Amino acid sequence: MAIYEELTDLLTDCGLPIDAAEAHGLVSGLVCATQEGDVAEMLRGAFSQYGLDSPKGQTVVGHLSSLHQQTRELLEEAMGEFILLLPDEDNEELDRQTDVLAGWCRGFLYGLVEGGIIDLGHLPGDAGEIVKDLLKISEVVPDNELDSEGQERALTELVEYVRTGVQLIYEEMQPDNNSKQPKLIH
Repeated sequence: MAIYEELTDLLTDCGLPIDAAEAHGLVSGLVCATQEGDVAEMLRGAFSQYGLDSPKGQTVVGHLSSLHQQTRELLEEAMGEFILLLPDEDNEELDRQTDVLAGWCRGFLYGLVEGGIIDLGHLPGDAGEIVKDLLKISEVVPDNELDSEGQERALTELVEYVRTGVQLIYEEMQPDNNSKQPKLIH
């Protein structure tokens, strides 16, 4: 069983109303928004109404904390190895893949907010524009006017845009990068 399905099953067993893609979006948003802090505590806060203190809940927190660490490492490498946790495209219809990508983006935006980003429209550099695009993608619906090849191509382009956009948001949100920007003298 693939990672996506395993994590989705674990989340479902714990009563959480999200799948692995949305959970990965959430932890990716937390990675981009925060530099420090207790990840397990942030995750418990994000899902406070679901009581993650049970043994199953602790397992979920452990898996998501591990996913958070792996995501941070991939984003820090900045070598294009960060990928979205999505279901195997060979096993999912295009409409479902589109819905899952929209859910990933919703999770990411929620992760930014849970990580302390209050005004998503005023992020440094291009990050604010990318976040606006992610908001639009989070509401996307399949375009049935395109043939299946056109839908596949459009979805592939959206996934790549989200992937590279998140990488850019991460890079622009890092304190080291912000301190390298030229200072304006008034």
